[in-house]
Amino acid sequence: MIFPLNKYLINVMLINLIVFISGYALLFQLGYISGIPNSFNVLQFDAKYYLSIRNNGYTFLPEQGCSLAFFPLFPYVWKITVLQPLGISIFNSLLFYVSFYLLICRKQISPGIILILISAPSFVFFMLPYSEAFFFFFGTLLLNGLEKKNKLLTIIGIFGCSLVKPVTVLFVPAILLCELIINNKLEKIQWRYTLLQIFTALAGLFFATTVQAIQTGKWFYSFTIQKYWNRHWLIPKFPLTTFDSPRVLGIDAVAFTIGILALLVSVKWIIQCVFGNSEDEKEIQSNPQVVFSTLFICGTMLLDVLFTFNISDSTNIWSLNRHLFCNPFFICFTIWLLTEKRNSKLDILLFVLTATIGFFITGLYVFPRLAIYFVVFFLSCYLAFRFKEKWLLQIPLYLFNIILIINFYAEFIVGKWLG
Repeated sequence: MIFPLNKYLINVMLINLIVFISGYALLFQLGYISGIPNSFNVLQFDAKYYLSIRNNGYTFLPEQGCSLAFFPLFPYVWKITVLQPLGISIFNSLLFYVSFYLLICRKQISPGIILILISAPSFVFFMLPYSEAFFFFFGTLLLNGLEKKNKLLTIIGIFGCSLVKPVTVLFVPAILLCELIINNKLEKIQWRYTLLQIFTALAGLFFATTVQAIQTGKWFYSFTIQKYWNRHWLIPKFPLTTFDSPRVLGIDAVAFTIGILALLVSVKWIIQCVFGNSEDEKEIQSNPQVVFSTLFICGTMLLDVLFTFNISDSTNIWSLNRHLFCNPFFICFTIWLLTEKRNSKLDILLFVLTATIGFFITGLYVFPRLAIYFVVFFLSCYLAFRFKEKWLLQIPLYLFNIILIINFYAEFIVGKWLG
């Protein structure tokens, strides 16, 4: 069986779903949150653009943001399903749960780690009319293909991801570097298969932009349009900030720090390849899905930090938490970091140092309440690594996550931006 039945994992996932629904209902009854999701209030921000594509196709609006920033797979599948906004939100939730299961069903992971992963506050976007659930699904196929050396599954995953989001700019260098790191030498790279993966990513981009061009006459406009959302290259100014920092800087700071960790790991691997001194060569070669995930997380962080704009003379890392967390690559990287990587004392020291730098470089110390979440998150990660069998140590972070994701969902449906 390609994907075995893992009743233990299913039970943990069901517990999380029950806790979320019960927690939302309880907080609503107590008056701490307002609003019940419906087909009107889930249509906030990007969801309106996806609905527009679903109903009317792509439209070009000169010198302003428009639907051409979004890729076609999700809105056109939505159109085929004939579901209302709330219906597609439920569909997305189910798709995410199925994908999450397919991603980790073969792994032996403590229930505490499963719970803190599946309850990440940014996962609120899997319960909305957004494309994140579709991207998670195809990303899961990609990672399973890499892990099992199933070329067809890998190609389907790459093509599907490239039809959901404009990630080709991240996939192409990640594919090349992944092959270089795994094989350690240029002459060992399977160039035919590597070029096939790159061609597939480019084909997905070309197919998506062709759909847009047929309807609007604009080719590759999804990149040009970014400037109308103030996305442009800059040299970062510190401390980093985000939209509505008192509400969401904590989760963006966590995302930034994880991105820095992925960057350090990626640089270490590349240096080892260049100088031919790969201490982790066997571990790397047996985990191509981890290498690809690490490179993707690293690239996402760099892109969101270097391709944005400034607020009050600080660089804005808006949406970093959604871009970095809402994909299977984050799950794969985190599981490897906490349960599979052979960490030395130097690695642990580097982890603590990176978390400390992330804390100060984002200016999180200005917001004590958000700083508590940051500290609890990384303390729980350390405890999960250090005491793998004592999974109850992760329960405080899980409860923190549940409260945040419920609050984020309730805020989203009343029109408050999250990421």
